[in-house]
Amino acid sequence: MVKMKNYVFPSEAVNWKELESIGVYRDDLEKNGELEPLLNGEKTNPVNLHLMFHGMDIDLDATLQLVHLDGSYIVEIKGISAE
Repeated sequence: MVKMKNYVFPSEAVNWKELESIGVYRDDLEKNGELEPLLNGEKTNPVNLHLMFHGMDIDLDATLQLVHLDGSYIVEIKGISAE
């Protein structure tokens, strides 16, 4: 019997398609132990993101945090300084 974990946010609250477009995959977060903090509304450890911005290819490390804002769920992305 598989026991389901209770999280603050349901997995469906995450727009996985949008996250996949910047290189963040649910399976990777689960493997790296970052899915649980994300669904509990906590900041993840840094993850690598791949962005296209005005034709430029940008790689950066950032933390993710799922929040409930104005009736919807958003994933806040906070870049990590190179310092």
